[in-house]
Amino acid sequence: EKCGVCHGQDGEGGIGTAMQPNEFIGASNNAELVEFIQEGRTGTAMAGFDGRLNEEEVANVVAFLRGWQP
Repeated sequence: EKCGVCHGQDGEGGIGTAMQPNEFIGASNNAELVEFIQEGRTGTAMAGFDGRLNEEEVANVVAFLRGWQP
């Protein structure tokens, strides 16, 4: 629900990049994705979710994103 606003409800992209498939996600390990989700991406609209998503929620986002990758 938080990601879909920018990345599309089906990960198709919009304000943010498409999440399926996504080379960055495919090439990153889980720890890198957790860091990226928490800290955001400087110079883009991608704000970090540290303090807005708890550890379990971030892990769920990573697992969900993994399910979209080939």
